[in-house]
Amino acid sequence: MVSTRGALAVALTIACLPAQERLPVPDAAARAEAQPRLMDRLAHLLVEPGQGVGASDRVVALAADGSLDPALRYLLFEHAMRCALAAADVAAGLRAAQAAARVFADDTLPQSCVRGFETLAPLQSVVAAWLECARQTLGEPAATFDPNLARARSLASADRPRGLRDYVAQAADELEQAHRARLLLGAGPDRARLARFEAYYLGDWQPALSTAPGGSDRIARILRTKIQAHEEPRDIVALAHTAEQWLSEAQAQTDSLAQRQLRRRAMQLLVPLARYRAPAAADQPPLVEAIEVERVRRLLDRTTQLAVEPSVGSLRFREAADLERLHIDGGEWRVQDGLLYGRSLGPDAATRATARFAWQRIDCITIRGGIQSQAGLNFRIAVGPVNILFNWEVADQNHFYYRDAAGDRFQVTEPRLLRAGVEHTIVLRQVDDHVAVFVDGTEVTEAVATLAGTVCVYPAIGSEIFVRSIEVVGDVDCARVVSGPEWTR
Repeated sequence: MVSTRGALAVALTIACLPAQERLPVPDAAARAEAQPRLMDRLAHLLVEPGQGVGASDRVVALAADGSLDPALRYLLFEHAMRCALAAADVAAGLRAAQAAARVFADDTLPQSCVRGFETLAPLQSVVAAWLECARQTLGEPAATFDPNLARARSLASADRPRGLRDYVAQAADELEQAHRARLLLGAGPDRARLARFEAYYLGDWQPALSTAPGGSDRIARILRTKIQAHEEPRDIVALAHTAEQWLSEAQAQTDSLAQRQLRRRAMQLLVPLARYRAPAAADQPPLVEAIEVERVRRLLDRTTQLAVEPSVGSLRFREAADLERLHIDGGEWRVQDGLLYGRSLGPDAATRATARFAWQRIDCITIRGGIQSQAGLNFRIAVGPVNILFNWEVADQNHFYYRDAAGDRFQVTEPRLLRAGVEHTIVLRQVDDHVAVFVDGTEVTEAVATLAGTVCVYPAIGSEIFVRSIEVVGDVDCARVVSGPEWTR
C-alpha cells in the first residue's frame, strides 16, 4: 500500500491558486524574458544543478512565492526538477513537479518528470514515483489514473530487488480498489463520507474521523464511541470494544485495502487492554478480569497476523533464492528446512541480513527465530532506531538501545531471555510514542522511539542464529534503496 504520509508525498505547502484557477503555462517568449531574473534569484540562493539532496526543495520553496512573476515561478520549478535530476533524486523531482502542477495548468508535469529519471535513478525509486503519481490521481478518470499503474507494473517486472514485482502487483491492485471507492463518492462528497474513505483507503485516521459529524447510522455510532474512548483518562475497555466494532466492519468490506486499514486501526485500540496488568496489592481489585485480558490478547495476535503487509511484509525462508530478499553483509548465511541461518565468521567481518525494503512506519514487527549455537549467545535485531541484543556474551543480560531526536537511551534486563535451540516469538509494537518489546507473549521493556526504516537480524562473534519468519504491519517505503541497516550496536 502507498501511505498518505509516504516518502514521495508532497512535503511542501505551496501557496497556490484553486485547481480551477491555475495559471496558464507561460509561453516561450515570457520564459526567455524571465531567464535573467532566474539567474539572479539562483545566484542569491546559491543553488546549482548537482548540489545534491535538498537543493531542489530549496528552489521549490522559493517558487511558492505567489507574488513572483508567473514566468519566473515556472522557471524556478523547472530548475528544481533539473537539480533533482542531476542528483538522481526522483522523490525531490516528483515533489517539484507536483508543486508546479498545482500552480500551473499542466497535469502532465509529474509523469514527464518521472520519465526523465527512468535511466538515472534506482528502479524501485522510479516505480515508487509512478505509484505515487497514481495515488495523486485517485479522484481522476481511469484514462488519467491507469497509465501510472501500467508503467509501474511494467518497470517492476524486472523484479530488482527481488520482491519488487510482487509488491507492485499488490500495491497496484489496492490502488485500483481505492480508485473505484473514490469515484463512487462523486465530485462533491460530504465530509463524513470523505472521512470514511480517507480512513479506510488512505489510512488517515487523525483527524479525519474525529471531525466526522454524528448521525443515526451504525458507522456514526462507532465514530462517536471511538471519540469518547480517547477522552482522558482513557477507558481501555471502551477502546477494545471500539476495536471489535472496527473488526466487524472489516469483515463487511470486500476490498483488501479497507480490511487491512480497519484491522490496523483495531490493533491500536486493542493494545492498551492487551497490555493490562492487574494490581499486585490484594486490596485492589483488577479493572478487567484476567480471562477477558487473555481473550483480547489472542484477538490482538490474530488481528496482527491478518494486518501484515502482503508480499514484502512477510519474509519466509523456504528456498535458497529467498536469500535474495535480504541485503547480506558478511558472515555465512544459508536457507535450510524453512529457516534462515546466519553465522558470524569472526571479529573482523560484519554479519548482517537486512530486508530489501524499508518502512515509512511500522505498527508491529514479529520475528520468529532463535539461537542455534549451543552456548545460546547473541541474537540481535535492528529495526530503524531500535537495536536489541538478546543474550549478551559478557553477562547474563539483554541490551536495548533506542534513538530519537532527543538522543540515545539504553536499558538492560536480566537474565538472558532466549534459550539455545528454541524458537521464540519476538514482537515490537508501536504504542503511541513508545515501542514495547515482547518475548513469547510477555512484555519485557518499553521506551520512547518510533518504529520505521530498515529491518535487520544478525549474530555476533561466535554465534549462529536462525529465523523462520519476519512479519511487518506498516507502510512500505518503496522509494528507499536499502544497502544495509541504518543503525546497529
